[in-house]
Amino acid sequence: MPEADAEEVATWVAKKGLLRNPGTQALEDAACLVFLETEIDEFAARHEDYTREKFVTILQRIWRKMSPRAREMALRLPMNPEIRSLLEEALAAIELREGSRRSDDSAEGAEAG
Repeated sequence: MPEADAEEVATWVAKKGLLRNPGTQALEDAACLVFLETEIDEFAARHEDYTREKFVTILQRIWRKMSPRAREMALRLPMNPEIRSLLEEALAAIELREGSRRSDDSAEGAEAG
């Protein structure tokens, strides 16, 4: 394998350039989607001691690492109702936080003007 190719793959595996490097993002999207589609139920069963809030935080972290296209795909995945509920709660909290930040930014801009 050419050294440049090996370096590029090493960049992907090291998660460098997440949300900026297409190869890194594709690998991360695939990992997140596989987790959500095939592993999350087992993960939840192994971690029954986790609070609902902890699961929501985990799902938010996963969501933030995914590209918009992977997020669309994730929303179409079949999920058990409890996991779907946790994901919806995580997304609602993200939207609330981002909406609050946008409002804060608008208010600061109005004050400056």
